[in-house]
Amino acid sequence: MGRLLLLALLLVSFSASADSWTAAGSLATARINHTETLMVNYKVLVTGGQGPNYSLLGSTEIYDAGSNTWTAGASLITARQGHSATPLQNGKVLVAGGTASADLTSCEIYDPASNTWTAAASLAHARDRHSATLLANGKVLVAGGYLGTDLIASAELYDPASDTWTAAGNLATASVNYSATLLQNGKVLVAGGFSGTSVSSVVLASAELYDPATNSWTAAASLANARYVHTANLLANGKVLVAGGFSGTGDLTSAELYDAASDSWTAAASLNNPRDQHSSALLANGKVLVMAGYATALSSKLASTEIYDPAANSWTPGASMATARVDQTATVMADGRVLVAAGYLNSILGSAELYTPGSGATAPIAVAAGYWWNPAESGRGYTIESNSASGNVFFASYLYDASGRATWYAAGPAPVSGSTFSAPLAAYANGQTLTGAYHPAASGAAPGNVTITFSDASHASLTWPGGTIAIQRFEFTTGGLNSPPTGTQPQTGYWWNPAEGGRGYTIEVQNNTVFVAGYMYDASGNPVWYASGPASLTGDNTYQGNWTSYTGGQTLTGSYQSPTGTANAGSLTIQFVSSTSGTLTLPDGRQIQIQRFGF
Repeated sequence: MGRLLLLALLLVSFSASADSWTAAGSLATARINHTETLMVNYKVLVTGGQGPNYSLLGSTEIYDAGSNTWTAGASLITARQGHSATPLQNGKVLVAGGTASADLTSCEIYDPASNTWTAAASLAHARDRHSATLLANGKVLVAGGYLGTDLIASAELYDPASDTWTAAGNLATASVNYSATLLQNGKVLVAGGFSGTSVSSVVLASAELYDPATNSWTAAASLANARYVHTANLLANGKVLVAGGFSGTGDLTSAELYDAASDSWTAAASLNNPRDQHSSALLANGKVLVMAGYATALSSKLASTEIYDPAANSWTPGASMATARVDQTATVMADGRVLVAAGYLNSILGSAELYTPGSGATAPIAVAAGYWWNPAESGRGYTIESNSASGNVFFASYLYDASGRATWYAAGPAPVSGSTFSAPLAAYANGQTLTGAYHPAASGAAPGNVTITFSDASHASLTWPGGTIAIQRFEFTTGGLNSPPTGTQPQTGYWWNPAEGGRGYTIEVQNNTVFVAGYMYDASGNPVWYASGPASLTGDNTYQGNWTSYTGGQTLTGSYQSPTGTANAGSLTIQFVSSTSGTLTLPDGRQIQIQRFGF
């Protein structure tokens, strides 16, 4: 089944008047200290952990929301628990560290297209119960954790493009059970946790920020309440909600909000019930669901849930789970429901439950990546891509300026709130030409904002300085939207050469047919775009065509007119070496390496 059809099956509209939990089958093996990861195919991968009698597990299981079933996945190369599992921007999943008979440096990568694991480069430092955060540049930041009974402060950075780990500085305080949250500015906020061996005396209120631009850590403002085994969620307004946790003497009801712009914490409304070792999920309507956990004062595992509303700064009770549990994993599905799997009650659990939001919690739109257009305005179009890991959308438009020259604007990356994406349009100038030497682009005058409201994965309403228009996915070959690229063909979306920032490409494959767009600059420094195709892909890995330039079409704010001129700008060849990388040959014969653009 094509990915677009799968999206259509997943995009549902919740009509229930109240939220609810339903059974989501059971894993074949009960487990704890496992991982749960939403994959690019919208299925959920559960890996490793400890099974009944705390036996070490190498097995994996895959949940399919469409059929509400679990199936076996390929086993890990190395059985492990207390590891991390991070979805990469190339659609694969990185498993790092953990512990077996001893803490591990080994890492492995899962490919959902082939259901296989391959060894990845090893960490410099063995660790378990660390954090792992996918950065906007596509790299993965791993920090802290245990080495045996000792805590470690080191951090490392994994680059999927080169399969290498490099040092990423050190936390100021070696710790575990903190929260690590990717902020909208690209930095990572680490908050709370505990350090040392006497838990009651070393619970942390401190916070730190990792900056990928400088590969360094700096102190951030401290929490009002020291805590660990809490939750943290990035809200649509850019703030971070930290809730609950353990203070060293008891569970907390307190919650706090971090504002990155002012580097400050403010009190949020308190939870109705104190809890730690719970889980949380950001819902499509911008609210936060907190689930289950442990209440020390009650000596009880919890089945209760609560929902935080940022607009009202209030918590309201949610529907209770069928089974109380702690140390469960939770994942927001593509259709907005939340899958909770395994954990512990009086024994290790194998059951899973699915949360369906009530009225007002509209399912998010899983935006289809690729080319979009208005069929009545041919010659002007758009590229839209959503990052499945961060939820952010990146937008580009190709059109014409008042002189008739082709030009382009970009917007984002920015999150989709419910079904709406909104961001300032950005203009650039004086960057790299089609065949010229690299020099960075400069920001130009911003022409206004763009807002896109998606009605489903393939249809939307776009509002910008030129007014409001209906747009839809562009099918450039018969049946193309139902025939996306296979696992061995190039992925649809943005591509670039990381050493040539400011110039990039959109590549889409439909039914073995390729359409390419290039965003760059002319000799005078003006932004310009070229297109190539549609043309057939040869042997899943070779594209040959010509760059075409266009003139005289529709402007940002003008009425429709079709392009009046075309010209051949030179030849184009792309030799793909994988679904995420390739070699592009320019009209002058120069070759550059390109890869998928992470944002």
